[in-house]
Amino acid sequence: MKIPLFFVYSHAKWISTKEIIETSVPTHLISNSVLYNFFLSLSFLYKNNLMKRTFLLFIAIATVVVAAAQNDTFKWNSVDSLIMKQYYSQAYEQADSNFNKAIADNDSRQILVSALYLAQIGAEFKEDNNDSSLARYKNIMPRLNNVDQSVCRIMLADFYAQNRWNRNSESDEKELDYKLWSFNRLRDTVTSLLYEALRDEKTLQQTPSGSLGKLVSVSEGTDGDLTPTLYDVLVRKALDILSLMDYPRLMPGDIGNAELLFAESERFIEVPIECSDPSRNMARFALKALQNLERFHLSRGESEGLMIELYDMRSKYIASLVNIPDEQMNDFQLEQLPRVIAHYRQKPDSHITLLYHSLATILYSRERYVEAMTVIDTALALYPDSPGGVSCHNLRCRIKEKNIKLDLDRIGV
Repeated sequence: MKIPLFFVYSHAKWISTKEIIETSVPTHLISNSVLYNFFLSLSFLYKNNLMKRTFLLFIAIATVVVAAAQNDTFKWNSVDSLIMKQYYSQAYEQADSNFNKAIADNDSRQILVSALYLAQIGAEFKEDNNDSSLARYKNIMPRLNNVDQSVCRIMLADFYAQNRWNRNSESDEKELDYKLWSFNRLRDTVTSLLYEALRDEKTLQQTPSGSLGKLVSVSEGTDGDLTPTLYDVLVRKALDILSLMDYPRLMPGDIGNAELLFAESERFIEVPIECSDPSRNMARFALKALQNLERFHLSRGESEGLMIELYDMRSKYIASLVNIPDEQMNDFQLEQLPRVIAHYRQKPDSHITLLYHSLATILYSRERYVEAMTVIDTALALYPDSPGGVSCHNLRCRIKEKNIKLDLDRIGV
């Protein structure tokens, strides 16, 4: 797996947060010293309120590349040992030797692995590590195979997105350091990287995430792998990056039948979304990516759990892509969710409680408490211990507290 390591160090020094790692990373993934240090560096993302899903996907990506690197030819175990002893200069020298060997061998995966090691080690004692790591990733791009290029572009896009603050006004100077770029130039660069990263959909869809290393489940790990291909991993990460970049949102009128944005996958993928030039409208690009992802999994006959997870993910992103007033969005969901629930109830799956919780939450927000309780009771009768079931239970407690307070107000207590 691959780790977007170099952007980490522009935000925080090495962070030793064992409790985050130990509660989020399977034990067998942290037996390797470099992986453990990688996870420590990534933990700052978790602490800074980025989505837990993003953190776990980074773990997934990181593990593949480093696991692929552990062989006698490149002697990464020796580098690991030097890092554990904090002999960073010697470790960097050996990693650099491996990097040069990988270049000479034209070994795409080892080139990227070596670059990751150099970024991680350099952060410990090199002042210009961010800039040199960024330059190195740009320079190795032509040497990488299609899969590694896609991941590397996602990593670069995330680096720029994390450095989006305090931007200058427009500038015509093309060779400015990225820290001096205007926000528009930064956003255009992110756009281009994401588009290129996802362009070879077929290859990414044919690359099982399991073939790159064990992927961390994004749904409690109880129903199997919900990101079965590298395409799933990269699309999810691309959407997270887009949510950081403040792209102009679409208006409901820009999409025919905007209510179908909240329909089940079979109807959602038929919504016409023109996207001939994604650089001009990344909201259209993101919606198209969501459609393509769901269309891909429909064609594979995936489990109901995965399709519900994709629906739930889509619903959370719509607000950042389309400027729908809250009341209108709730109207759309109240209209579509019962149909979606009826559709997925044909093949029972514990994930359906996520849909019940969404419906009950909207009813609760409109003070339709009796209806909300009916929806909650239905969900709890099906799968009370599922993640959605737990959320429904918590919402039920809130409604009861609300009703008690209303009763007390009525009698003047």
